[in-house]
Parts: sequence; structure tokens; C-alpha cells
Amino acid sequence: MRKIMMLTRNFPPMMTEGSVRSYRFAMALQESGWEPLVIGPELPAGTGVIPRFDFTVRYARNGVEGDGEGLEGVDLFRALRREPVSGLDRLSRKLQAEQGGRSWEKQARQIATECMEEHGDIAALYAQAPPYDTVRLALELSRRYGLPLLPDQLWPCGGGSCRKDEELLLKAHHGLVVPTRYAKETLLKKYHGKVGHGDISVVPGLSGCSGVATGKRDHTGLRLLFLVAGGQPRGFTKVFSLLLGALGSVLKDGERMMFAGPRSHEAAGVAVKAGNADAVDFPGGGTMEDELNACARADLCCMVLADPLPSAGYFPERLVDVLSCCMPVIAALPRGYDAKGPLDAGVLRVGNDDPGSFRDAVEQQLKIARGQRLVIPGRETEGADCCKQDAFLLLRELMARLPPA
Repeated sequence: MRKIMMLTRNFPPMMTEGSVRSYRFAMALQESGWEPLVIGPELPAGTGVIPRFDFTVRYARNGVEGDGEGLEGVDLFRALRREPVSGLDRLSRKLQAEQGGRSWEKQARQIATECMEEHGDIAALYAQAPPYDTVRLALELSRRYGLPLLPDQLWPCGGGSCRKDEELLLKAHHGLVVPTRYAKETLLKKYHGKVGHGDISVVPGLSGCSGVATGKRDHTGLRLLFLVAGGQPRGFTKVFSLLLGALGSVLKDGERMMFAGPRSHEAAGVAVKAGNADAVDFPGGGTMEDELNACARADLCCMVLADPLPSAGYFPERLVDVLSCCMPVIAALPRGYDAKGPLDAGVLRVGNDDPGSFRDAVEQQLKIARGQRLVIPGRETEGADCCKQDAFLLLRELMARLPPA
């Protein structure tokens, strides 16, 4: 059995878009007769339970290893999203924070060297970025051991120090895999004349599907999730009132509104004052667990952002979970907003000052969602099949880079 070393700082129990992508790829490798050796993220002190897998995963804090029993079904869904699973609630927000790339690189290099000495039949490397410390280490290992490398870049670098790492990766001529056509076009424009179309391959959103999430929804009534953020309370309320007013009586009897994000309390209050109290499903706590459960239960997401935003490329943390739950997203955005990353994953954009377009988009997607609800049998596996197919596209990219046997 051939082995592949996977370098990624996005892997369960991390709750990130890249986490699902790297996990699905590892599963596809295993199903195809490969043995993945994953060197994963740092885990903060006090982590209660580390998920266990049917392949080797070593975390870069202290070389802690997890293999054997695999998480499945709802447990895996909760682990990927940092919901309580036998103590996983003890994970802090540090899990998603940048935790000193050089520290990870130093620990991961030591673990990788040990794995190379222990496993003499490692045939290839995989590295996911950002962060780019994984790429630096992978390029070093590729040169030292003469191994082909499959770099997987989640989205283009926005600038700063990572620009140098991105350029270093492209100059190494290993080729590059990205999840969206937009990411490829952005890189081709940024490095015009230095890279060509054949240097970058598009393998779409492994992270945009989750059969577990789809199966977890109930079918008692359609649920519309408002993911809301940005602005001062008064300014946000004005923007949201305009959009909600345009929707009118768009929801039918038994259909519900849910809320998540930093402005969820203000948005729920607007909905109640507008006469939608019977349709509002908002426990009032607004905790992370409440929001994650809302993501899992929703059929359609409307993200509403208002100026001023915390940063130019800001998007709410829960957007990653929404995309992983395989539901359509309509984003009502301030004029000039141009965030990179998750918003590139098939999100339908309208202006937050254009209530007519917002209403048209919501009505169209609600009509589609209602139609899908009538076809419940087999729906639970749609997301999983989609992810499996995309994972095998990554595997095919890897196979093309291997030297002839």
C-alpha cells in the first residue's frame, strides 16, 4: 500500500472549510488503497477529546496520534463544527486562531522527519494552504526526499508576507489545485506571464457539501436562516428593516425564520416588530451551539451585511458552516464589498440597498427549496456523493504527478 504524507493546519476537530476538504481527501485516498499519514494542526492545551480515525493523524502540539476507531454520522458532523462530542465543547476559539506558524512548522518538521524514517514507502506529499507554513515545509521535504507534491490552495493570498510564500509555491512548478474557477482566474491575472492555465487545476468544493448535515435537518417546515453582521445597531436595523419589509409575506404557514451572527438579536427584534413573531425561531441566547444547530436545520441562508464592517474582507464565521451544510446562500452586501474566500463558493450576491433584487432572489430560492422538500428519499446521501466525487478528482490530480512505476 502506497503512503502519502498530508500537511495541513485544517483537519478535524478544527471547524474550518479546509478541514472538511482535507478530511474527505484522506478518506478517498484510503478507499483507493492509499495510506494517508496526516500531520495536522496544533491543538491548544486542555483539549478534552481528540477524534479518532481509521488512519494515522498526528497533531503538531506534541506529536499526539489518533487512529483506530473512526467518528461517523452526527458525531463527525459535530466534531467538524466544534459542537459538544464527549468533551469537544472544551475546545476554545484558539482552535481557529493563527497559532504561530513558525511554531507549527518546527514541530511538524520533527514529526515529518520521524515519519519519513519510519515509513520508507511514502510516495507523495499533499500540502494545504493557507496558512503557508505547510507549503514551506512540503517544498523542503519534496526537495530532500525527491517526492511529488500536490499543493491545494483554498483561496488566493490577499497580500502581506503570504504573497512571498504564494510566489515561492508557483515558482516551484509543482502545479496547483484550487477549489474554484474564480481562484484560478485571480491567480492567472496576478501572475500574468509567470503561470499558465495548465499550471492550475480546479477541483471544486469538497467543503461545500455535507451528507451528514443534510440528513440532520427535519422536514416539519422550511427554515430560512438570516446570517447577519456589521454596522452599528441603528444602521444595521435600518438596512435589515428595508430588506425584511421587501419580503412581505414570503414565508408560508409553518415556515420559520432563524438568526445567527453578531447582529442576530437586532435582526430577530426587527422581525418580531414587523409582525413575524409566530415565524421567529430564536432562543435568544445566540450561543455558538444555537447557531450551529440553526445552520444544520436551515434550508436557505440569507446573509445580510451592513457598513461599517470590521475589515475589508470580513465575512461572518458561521458562513463556513452554512456552506458546509450544502444550502444555497443569498448575500445582501454593501456596495464595493469584495471579500475573497468562502463568498466565492457559489454565493448569489445582491446589494443591501436593493430590496427588489433581494426579494426576487429569496422567492426563487424558496420555490426551489420547497420543491426539494417534496423529494425526501435519497436526499441524505446527495452531499456525501458530491464530496466523494470531488475528493477523487483530487486523487486523480495526485496520480498524474506520480512518476511511472
